[in-house]
Amino acid sequence: MRRYSLDYGAAARGDCSESPRACTRPVSVLLALTSLWIGAPYAQASPRPPAPITDWAQTAMHELAAADIASERALVPDIRRLAAQVAHDFRSGLAQVRELNNRKGWLDAVPVATAPSYSSRSRGPGFDRSYMQDLVQSHLQALTAVRAAGREADPEVRALATALESTLEMHLARARDIGWRLERFGIDTGMKEQLSAARNEQGVQ
Repeated sequence: MRRYSLDYGAAARGDCSESPRACTRPVSVLLALTSLWIGAPYAQASPRPPAPITDWAQTAMHELAAADIASERALVPDIRRLAAQVAHDFRSGLAQVRELNNRKGWLDAVPVATAPSYSSRSRGPGFDRSYMQDLVQSHLQALTAVRAAGREADPEVRALATALESTLEMHLARARDIGWRLERFGIDTGMKEQLSAARNEQGVQ
């Protein structure tokens, strides 16, 4: 087999009669490197997801962390069951956001989870009260985000927002029922005022 040496001088002079690969190979490499260098500044960055979706995902990660803790640590069985449902539904919602995220080629909309400030509290009425107040406040923030997402131009984003909003309203309805039932037994959850204000300001059912 004939072996070719890389004669860069021949390539530069355009003399390819004796060393054809000496001409073509360096030139090919040079063209490839040049195209990479020229194209690099024009590379398309991944688009960002709509801000309301990112806002919802941030709240969802916080709520998921809180619900996982409350589903084991809450004193009242109804609160433990609600927390377990909240955790399940937010995991499902985050999976839908990730699926849409991948389909659209967005930068990842789902942040890292952060533990709630009251997570170090021991089991008892104080923990239950803190969790239920946090649930209501966080759900109201999430509702604001998904309602904004429902006004986005993308129909897939609007459809996802509709599904997420329905789930949030269901959680708030259960939280309201639990809170008012406990308050009838003299257990102050602090949710009655929160939900009343939310009903007036945001139309929460």
